[in-house]
Amino acid sequence: MEFRTVFSAEEALETLTQEGIQAKILAGGTDLVVQMKRKEIEPGVLVHIKRASDLKEILSSDTTRIGSLVSHADLVDSKLIQLNYGSLANAASQIGGWQTQVIGTIGGNVANASPAADLVPPLLVHGAIVHLASKRRRRSIPLNEFLIGRRKTALAADELIIGFELEPKSKHSADKYLKVGRRSAMEVAIVGLAIRMTLEDDLETISKIRIAVASCGPKAFLADSASSILTGMRVTSTLISEAGELLLTEANPVDDVRASATYRKRLLPNLLGRAIVGCIETIREAEKGR
Repeated sequence: MEFRTVFSAEEALETLTQEGIQAKILAGGTDLVVQMKRKEIEPGVLVHIKRASDLKEILSSDTTRIGSLVSHADLVDSKLIQLNYGSLANAASQIGGWQTQVIGTIGGNVANASPAADLVPPLLVHGAIVHLASKRRRRSIPLNEFLIGRRKTALAADELIIGFELEPKSKHSADKYLKVGRRSAMEVAIVGLAIRMTLEDDLETISKIRIAVASCGPKAFLADSASSILTGMRVTSTLISEAGELLLTEANPVDDVRASATYRKRLLPNLLGRAIVGCIETIREAEKGR
């Protein structure tokens, strides 16, 4: 196996074009190295991109752009991310230990396409667009379309994830990420749930909401039915319960070593209720401080 270090996205694309399907991108390696040790993948060339500084920026204008080499620790420490995308910062803080957070990247977490990936639910609720590049073309694709299934994405062999684009924060909005694991730290999610909610000026009626769930299907998904029943409605305990029941119909968990499908389904309505109440409290507290 050959190991090549590149220093820019353009150099990485040149190498991918030359080497084709035998090449694999290596950033932090927190997932890739494990898969190599298990003989799940056996690349002929490892393209080490960690020194490509043009993929490490977090920029904000009308939207927020996050380079694919931004680390989990960078997301946790970024004031911009903390202020506007708190669920993403929170999710990043729960990925492994500090060593993984310093080395692991947002691009790697998404490209690995694990059904339990912590960053994916927050990215989904923030309307993430994945920006891809190759020597042939550049294209952008919504994250929910980029993820096809377990360990499967729409990424072509000669393509590189350049970064992600997130929707701006709107007035009267908040977001939350809740995770359940067997331990309080360094654990793969039994269930992960993110929401992003916007209230009308009355601070009672939901004008917009997105709900995303991890570890309850072959890929993390947007719970459109549960979101639809909440949109345009005043929040009540009955409404939250109805949304929780709809969420269960959208989830397709399996039994594995971490938990049973039954246990995962028991968790979902409670997590959704907690997230909704938490967002409402956050929005109302922010209004009091204005």
